[in-house]
Amino acid sequence: MDYIKYIIFFIIYIFILKIIIDIISYFAIDFVGFLKDLWQKIKKF
Repeated sequence: MDYIKYIIFFIIYIFILKIIIDIISYFAIDFVGFLKDLWQKIKKF
């Protein structure tokens, strides 16, 4: 019955991974905007 434990861990792992990816992608959008802004400022110099 060990495999049931592994399946539960796997589901939890996927779930946590999905949350982390959602958070990262949410911040990544802001970060890309920030980088573009920074790039525009650098190009002006």
